[in-house]
Amino acid sequence: MTTKSKPHKTYKRELAALLLVFWGYCVVTLDFNTIGAITPWVFLYVLGAFGIDAYSKQVRVSSQGVEIDETGSNSGGY
Repeated sequence: MTTKSKPHKTYKRELAALLLVFWGYCVVTLDFNTIGAITPWVFLYVLGAFGIDAYSKQVRVSSQGVEIDETGSNSGGY
């Protein structure tokens, strides 16, 4: 009997949410120039983390190529 191991958790979504909280704190406490410097990097990471996660839940890669799940059911064993 073989057992499937869970994939290694990367915590990228949790880190992205924490980064948004930190950015909100910076908006309240820091000056405008500092906010302008960190904002693009914060949102680039956050959008990347959530965007890649959403994409990976909709695409199945197999030996025949890439198959996109257009039903929105999110099923497929992921």
